[in-house]
Amino acid sequence: MKLWIGKEKEGFYKGLYTLFVGSSTITAEDIFNTIETEKRDIQQIYFGAGRCTTINYSVVKKVLKTYGDVLDFLITLEIDINELNKAPKDILSSNHIEWIITINNTNFNLLKKIPNVQTQLKMQSVETKEKCLYIASMQNVEDTNIKTLEGKTYKGDKIIK
Repeated sequence: MKLWIGKEKEGFYKGLYTLFVGSSTITAEDIFNTIETEKRDIQQIYFGAGRCTTINYSVVKKVLKTYGDVLDFLITLEIDINELNKAPKDILSSNHIEWIITINNTNFNLLKKIPNVQTQLKMQSVETKEKCLYIASMQNVEDTNIKTLEGKTYKGDKIIK
């Protein structure tokens, strides 16, 4: 599956009716046609869906050009932290994009063993030219229920293409 519709199940925008773009082969026309055909109140267009699939930035730019100024839709890009350096500067600096930066680690499941009230999550890059360090309480982190996750989609999502 490359293009599907369903309710957002993760993060700040949980519950929004979303058009998920899960392949770089999906065109802007595919997106526009789906929006027209579905005739539903799509509230979000989500690029990089299905575990951070490759994003076609020229398609993102066409969608932004069509919908970005009037903000008909929330436009979200999910990208692996290791791919962020490949995003064009104009996309990175756009005020019309919500970002989800994914950091995968096989040891994250160990965090469930520690009470959140006592835990802070630290992300750092202190041995690089542009040093940075971020820290947040695990109390602010949402534990998403993934029991209905079936491959790249959640149960009930409608596959378009």
